[in-house]
Amino acid sequence: DDSVQATVDALEALELKMSLAYKYETAMENVEVSEVVTDSLDNAFTGITGTSYAAWSGKNGASGAVYAGQSAGGNTSIQLRTNNNNSGVITTVSGGSRIKSITVTWNSNTTASRTLDIYAKNTAYENATDLYNSEKAGDKVASLQYDGTTATLTYEFSGDYTFVAFRSNSGAQYLASVSIEWERDSEGGETVEKEICSNSEFAFRFGVDEALASIAGIDGNGYGLRVSAGGNSVDYATTASSWKQENGNCYVTVMLGDIIQDKAKLSTEFTVQAYVVVDDIQYVSENAKTFSVADMIKVYYETEKIAEVEHLYNYLNSIGLI
Repeated sequence: DDSVQATVDALEALELKMSLAYKYETAMENVEVSEVVTDSLDNAFTGITGTSYAAWSGKNGASGAVYAGQSAGGNTSIQLRTNNNNSGVITTVSGGSRIKSITVTWNSNTTASRTLDIYAKNTAYENATDLYNSEKAGDKVASLQYDGTTATLTYEFSGDYTFVAFRSNSGAQYLASVSIEWERDSEGGETVEKEICSNSEFAFRFGVDEALASIAGIDGNGYGLRVSAGGNSVDYATTASSWKQENGNCYVTVMLGDIIQDKAKLSTEFTVQAYVVVDDIQYVSENAKTFSVADMIKVYYETEKIAEVEHLYNYLNSIGLI
């Protein structure tokens, strides 16, 4: 009838609003900071010249690791040969909290199909002969094979090892260089200021003109806002704990919660509509307003220049949602 139509018309005429209820906190936190230090080994590092095998030790890397070994210096490289004077290179002092990687570059004089075996453990090596003793060699974590074309190979360590060693698996091979990356923790860590965005303080605020409460024909508390997302709809009536009516608006605050912690949901669109109940019949406005988290952050940061959302803006930008 005419009175119901007037109610519906009034409902459709209302201005719908969406805003972000944002607040950041900062906290000082002590964190362990690690750095990566690389040791570079070549024949000059060993100090051995010529093709005769000899022992060497006490060689210090940039990381603080100490190296020793049995090798020759053929072809201006670290020359290794299985069982020839038990040749190989070991660490007698660790260079950090863990080994991150080892990169080997062969001299082109190496015959194709030579294999270098990489060993690691968490106790110090004492002598290159350890590599020929099953009880002292540690874990063989990788075998790098020189094929005559790819001169440089890298192995990324998956386990936490603090000592590394390597030897020839078969025949003579000439290593132009060996780079070993160590991950090293800074002493005592450092104190940094971290931004905190807690679920309880980061939310959407869905609003509508306060005139919603004065539409003729509404029964008691029979009005509110419908919020829809992902195929689901929730009606927030005036009995909702987050319902507010002030400053010329009716609005409800909906916590983002998991939404801002799940990248897949950051592009989810939210739609807000107003509704009223007249004579036990609910009327929902066809008028609606739709935004995604990313859309709203873009507007707040780029247009309204609100600095508090810069952190989330940069994150959304980095994953391609802005």
